[in-house]
Amino acid sequence: MKIVYTALLSMLVVLVCIFGDIPVNAEPHFSNETYNTVTISPKDFTEDEIIQKAIIKVKVDKKESVYLMSPDEIYDYSYECGRSDDLGETLRAIVYLESRFGEGGRIGDHGVARGITQVQIPTAKFILKRLMGFEHTKFTTKEIKMLLTKNDRLCMIMSKIYLVYLMDQFQHKPSHWSHGLLSYNVGIGNVQKHGVVHDPNGYLDKARRFIQKTRGS
Repeated sequence: MKIVYTALLSMLVVLVCIFGDIPVNAEPHFSNETYNTVTISPKDFTEDEIIQKAIIKVKVDKKESVYLMSPDEIYDYSYECGRSDDLGETLRAIVYLESRFGEGGRIGDHGVARGITQVQIPTAKFILKRLMGFEHTKFTTKEIKMLLTKNDRLCMIMSKIYLVYLMDQFQHKPSHWSHGLLSYNVGIGNVQKHGVVHDPNGYLDKARRFIQKTRGS
């Protein structure tokens, strides 16, 4: 059902891009300039609804999909977002290491990485097209930057989906968690070549320490 739903949404976006704007039923207001004006809890929408709203906002309405969150909200939602795939603590650690829950900014690595999970543009395209089912939808670099930088919830969902993919690539290894997490930081090609012994940023140790420190909180 989820695959069919995503395919239908992708088809809608393609039709809009070809034939022009299609009227969309009014949705509850969820775009905000800053997190201080957010009035709707992240729990009010399912992940599919968050994805739908963000993509339609950008591709159909041609507007920014803005949902910025406070550090405390990011701390809580990152765990909830990853929990269904047993990655709650891991995703929360990633958000902390990459942006300090947004306090470190949403643009890093000289503009190459975007969002509170610091996703690079080619990786974001791969996530959207290969992992989220939007293979027939054309996303411009500007649109991808907007989705990652302006919508914290979507950014975390995309990173969770990518993290699940990375873990699956090493599911045959007893240390698949370490391989998958390190791949998020240094790239899957480097981990496939060198394993987890080559961790130039100390990413795994930092993640483990943070998880141990915050476990149960």
